[in-house]
Amino acid sequence: MFKTSAVTLLLLLSLQHLLATDWPQWRGPQRNGVSLDTHSLANKFSESGPKLLWKSEEEIPSNDDGGFGSPIVVDGKVYLSVVWHLDVPTPTRTIDGLVMRSLGGNGGGIPKVVRDKTEEARKSRSTRLRGTALDEWATNWIQENLTKEEQINYDWWVAGRIKKGPSAIDLEDIEKIRAVQNKEFKDAEAFDAWLAELDVPDRVKEEVLKKTPDTKKVANDVVICLDVETGKTLWKAELEGAPTGRGSASTPCYHEGRIYAAGSERVFCVDAKSGEVIWDTPNPAKGPASSPMIYGNTILVASNGLRALDATTGEEKWMQKEVNHNNASPVVWESADKPVVFCNSKNDLKALDFQTGEILWALPGGGDSTPSVVGDQLAVYGKGEKNKPHQLMLFALKPGAEPSLLWKFENLTRRASSSPIIENVRVHLIGGELHLCADLETGELLWKESRSSNISSPVLADGKIYGFEKNASDLVVIDANADQHTELARAKVSALKCTSPAIASGMLFVRTEDRVVCYDLREQE
Repeated sequence: MFKTSAVTLLLLLSLQHLLATDWPQWRGPQRNGVSLDTHSLANKFSESGPKLLWKSEEEIPSNDDGGFGSPIVVDGKVYLSVVWHLDVPTPTRTIDGLVMRSLGGNGGGIPKVVRDKTEEARKSRSTRLRGTALDEWATNWIQENLTKEEQINYDWWVAGRIKKGPSAIDLEDIEKIRAVQNKEFKDAEAFDAWLAELDVPDRVKEEVLKKTPDTKKVANDVVICLDVETGKTLWKAELEGAPTGRGSASTPCYHEGRIYAAGSERVFCVDAKSGEVIWDTPNPAKGPASSPMIYGNTILVASNGLRALDATTGEEKWMQKEVNHNNASPVVWESADKPVVFCNSKNDLKALDFQTGEILWALPGGGDSTPSVVGDQLAVYGKGEKNKPHQLMLFALKPGAEPSLLWKFENLTRRASSSPIIENVRVHLIGGELHLCADLETGELLWKESRSSNISSPVLADGKIYGFEKNASDLVVIDANADQHTELARAKVSALKCTSPAIASGMLFVRTEDRVVCYDLREQE
């Protein structure tokens, strides 16, 4: 007993001195993915990975039941905002979007030529293919039968259909079911009567019946506060919200003793010590993925337009509806002339006057990615031409003048959710199925690797880039200063896909499917 207690005491004493540097918002203290942590971090992990310090004591829902927000770390506390879903019994029956997705109905926008080729391959492929052999067969088929553009835009759907093989529900039957999507049947008897008349095979009826729940979802907007030393829940702030599913992916921000969060139907502010709700204000869009930031006394968050709110009261200062995106997060450039807000819109990058919300310029870009600003340079990963793959661009910023494009890499990837990093003399992109490094000044490509990184945004600390791969199951560590792609370490952390890591004073904070987890990254003596 004494030995266990002594070890625990030593761990707690060491942790008390760790938080010299915090991670107070999405993408860190400077909102560019760069940690200010001065700890020496390990170049390699043991066979079991970095040392696990704790897992949060309480289960925290994610994905369709809690979204994809990432943790922040401030003053000995870990904070996470969650649209916390619950299932409650109901006599009604509804085939909602979640049910349709579980039935394979998530390919409504796929072109007919792609759908037809895929269905032929799905029905004719050998049912003896399993595991890796099936993955390889699907990959080869996609490369041989789809154009490059089709691969970039639709490979996720094609691979899913092919791997399901004959067991997948035919697309014609999917559309018959989709005809009643979101219709509320008053009770199980009414639902059964409709299903009995539906012109689909019996096995499909059985699957629809099995996957249509006898519950409905309700949700609360929650900020949860954890002790950084133990992972124990210190408090939860809760307000009645609305179900928004996986769309909610907002990360909160901290400023002067307050936490600001975007929930299902509101932006709200809570006291960082007590969890007491200070104010909340309705949001135009439900469940935005945009993460709020504070500049001066103003909160910025994208929600059916870019909104500026008074941080003290929540009162709206201005709204710019031409920033028509709910996923991208804003950044501020502290120009010598006047502060400028940059935020990816649907099809371009908007630059706004911070004081008024007036649009100054519309630049190439657009999509889900958060731009990176370091000094007078801005890196953005965004859309190129309409329906084309995304591109990485670097702009020079000058007070009072439209940013000038210095260089770009075109036709990179389909997804553009991960955010770039500007580091000393290089620009890094870790996401969208690749790792890329370019010379900051010239745009010369230093290295490029096809990798299984996707939506998550990486973190730079101690000359190393920390990112997720394989749907965030793996943490990968890349040497940021090497002249070629150099993987220093890799570990299985089973993070929640679409979330991003946080690093504070030598510790790595990761959100998993049901917890927040803390690892020790410090170099071991």
